[in-house]
Amino acid sequence: MDTNVRTVSRWENGQATPSPTYRERLCLLFEKNARELGILPDSAEKSVEAETPRAAPLFQSKILKHTPLLVDPQIPDITERASSLLGRETLLAQVKHRLLHNNRAALTALNGLPGVGKTALAVALATDQEIQARFRDGILWVGLGPRPNVHALLTRWCMLLTIPHSLAANANDREELGKALHTVIRSRRMLLVIDDAWILEDALAFQVGGGQCAHLLTTRQPQLAYAFAQDGTFLVPELNEADGLSLLARFIPQMVEQDPEGARALVQSVGSLPLALVLMGKYLATQTHSKQPYQLQDVLSTLHRTELHLREHKPLSDEPLTEEQANPLPFSPLYAAVAMSVQQLSPQARHVLSTLTIFPPKPNNFSEEAALTVSQADVETLDELWDIGLLESNRPGRYMLHQVVASYARTQSIDSESQRRFVSYMLHYLLEHVHNYEMLEPELKNIYAAFDTSLALGMQQEMVQSITSLVTIMRTQGLYNQADQYLRSALQAALEIADPSGQIVILRDLATFAELRGDYTQVLQYARRALSLARQHQLFADLSGILTLLGCGFFHCGKHQAASTSFTEGLRLARQEENYQRASILLAYLSRIARYQGQYAQAEIYAQEGLVLARQTDSQETLSQLLLSLAALSIRRGNYDQAEQHALEGLVLARRLGQHEQLGILLSTLGCVATHQGNYALAEGYFQEGLTLTRRAGRLAQVCDLLTNAGVLAIKRAEYAQAERYLDEGLQLARQLKLSPLLPFLLMCFGQVEGLLRKFNQALAYLQEGLEIARQLGATWLICDILINQGEVYLKNQQLDNASKAFHLAITADAGKEHDLRWTAIALYGLSRIAALQGNRAEAYRLGRESLNLASALPADRSEEIKRWQQSFSEQEDILYDAPSIES
Repeated sequence: MDTNVRTVSRWENGQATPSPTYRERLCLLFEKNARELGILPDSAEKSVEAETPRAAPLFQSKILKHTPLLVDPQIPDITERASSLLGRETLLAQVKHRLLHNNRAALTALNGLPGVGKTALAVALATDQEIQARFRDGILWVGLGPRPNVHALLTRWCMLLTIPHSLAANANDREELGKALHTVIRSRRMLLVIDDAWILEDALAFQVGGGQCAHLLTTRQPQLAYAFAQDGTFLVPELNEADGLSLLARFIPQMVEQDPEGARALVQSVGSLPLALVLMGKYLATQTHSKQPYQLQDVLSTLHRTELHLREHKPLSDEPLTEEQANPLPFSPLYAAVAMSVQQLSPQARHVLSTLTIFPPKPNNFSEEAALTVSQADVETLDELWDIGLLESNRPGRYMLHQVVASYARTQSIDSESQRRFVSYMLHYLLEHVHNYEMLEPELKNIYAAFDTSLALGMQQEMVQSITSLVTIMRTQGLYNQADQYLRSALQAALEIADPSGQIVILRDLATFAELRGDYTQVLQYARRALSLARQHQLFADLSGILTLLGCGFFHCGKHQAASTSFTEGLRLARQEENYQRASILLAYLSRIARYQGQYAQAEIYAQEGLVLARQTDSQETLSQLLLSLAALSIRRGNYDQAEQHALEGLVLARRLGQHEQLGILLSTLGCVATHQGNYALAEGYFQEGLTLTRRAGRLAQVCDLLTNAGVLAIKRAEYAQAERYLDEGLQLARQLKLSPLLPFLLMCFGQVEGLLRKFNQALAYLQEGLEIARQLGATWLICDILINQGEVYLKNQQLDNASKAFHLAITADAGKEHDLRWTAIALYGLSRIAALQGNRAEAYRLGRESLNLASALPADRSEEIKRWQQSFSEQEDILYDAPSIES
């Protein structure tokens, strides 16, 4: 908006109204008129309708107007259970009072043993009318568990809050999504419930509300509860004896009345845990002689024997214990109660229960359709499990298994056919709904579990068929490393079943993820294998895509001619296939190579042609890349206003589309423009935002680029120690990643700062290494730039012959290219200073005039510098070798 944070804050708080210029910019950004944005002065209210036409909203913010209560559909439907609130009235009132009357952002945590009813309390609070009236903008719910996919769960909240999927799903780290959520939630009154947290870092990722919000956490770990809420921590204890008896009496009233001592002993034996009492109550209610008093003594003896048996035999599977299985221990009273309930099931129901443990346990849930398909059971069998208390309902049509129930049921073997049905059902569901995130989101954990099961069962065909759809989802969730592991496994499966088509697709995806990570050596390896297979088997579908990846790998490894060949062939195929979106991408890459080689006119031809194709095909994702190319070209030509215009347009587009892979490059470009314009504070802001974004996303190549440009900025500000730090880190990264195009520029910048610090030997060593690499790459602009900097270092060190040689080489390097006028002007300026130092003032004046005549090719500040030199060199000899260094 070309303003500052304070001004925007005043707009938001109603302390000021945007001026007409800013109103126009805001309307353009949000694609709404001023009345809809609430930024119209009272005096202009009547004439606003025509100010900005109504358009489809870019960002459906609910900050500016009241909206109906949003109640998260993921809130479990458990409030009607017998055990839900019995004995919790006082605790419920205390927590409710804190939520209703805390004037700051309330942080509240409930902790207690498994099965004690923490989730039930949270549900009761989330569905309470007074709570919903207090938090009138909505209630959000998330269930974590031991290994949550935090990114996917945050993305779901984004979807609920109508943050566009393209923006939310492409964010590659939890902090980035958290910021997006906080921006939307900030001024609202919302309750955010974080259920079943196991790791503090996961819980804190969902602490995204503003000052009017409250956060309610449930966890079995007291230390986690305290770390999250401190003075807002509440212990959910086991029921007292009286409440335990009341709960038991809801299932077996006559037995409790006839044998109160036996009932009391049973309550004590299970530690008054609500879940255990519900299981035991339902167990007794189903016994044929349940009205006989001695049955309580019998069930108590059975419970003790079962617990003892579990202690001695520990009937666990041979597989290593997961966190869910290991907590609680298999000889606890609750575990024994589960065992007794399972034993009274029919054989069919027992089999179905063990089969359902294929699905990850609570807080995950699964659909009734999936349960019936995988278990090959009928609804009546699911009802039997529900009636006995072993199967829970999450909401209508969806079920879940408590972690303790799942832990015991896993001790029974699961037949491989059930596992295969699970894999087939979930992966088919993935393929059917791959473009419908709303349908996929509830099943993501089940889908990942299915793919893991397919790996264990060796279901190669299913793996190969589903892998591209699976990694598409994983890419949107930022799970790059996990996607890479899955792709490697799928590639092995494709090799085993001799599926060349599948191998090509997987190799292409592996190359894509390698590019996202900045591992260009692997990009080349995978793309070459894919290309070889495609040609060997004459499978030419998406060959232009493989050539695009191959060219990208070549370019970043410094093999520009090979990159140009790949891109050109890919462009020919894309045009032949009438894939104009791909053609526009390839033209963007070809423009980049031409620009790097100093062929600016050709670079612009490519970029403009690509821009036309991108607009014709409405390929907005490619537009930001092409705008970036045009911005870089404008920088090379010294047209910084035009560069800024292109880069800002690209940045707005990338943010709107959620192109986080482009944002780092665009921020770096805008930082360079601001540096050239002398707006160092703005440049620093761009670079720091870019570094934060790219570091979190693990895009090391972009981190390296931003470190380099931040180092250049530090040089401009004479912060040489900071420049050395930035450039040293960047140089190490560039060497590690073998980023050949960036390495010589980094070495040149390092040489420049060392020269300014009078470390001449180190400076010349860096510049010479950079010059050799630039010559290998054929990067004319870099060769000239490094030679100019070498001349400057020699000049400062009074090595005038070497300085003269460097400047002359810069003039003659690849003569005839359009950018040579710039380097010639700068080199002549250097030679003029050398002549003056040698006492040849006439020659100095002549060279200075030649430099000034060519200075129109330079930025205004540079031509002014040469003009001042021409006017003053005869009067101020001290500036002959201490003149400001030339911008690169």
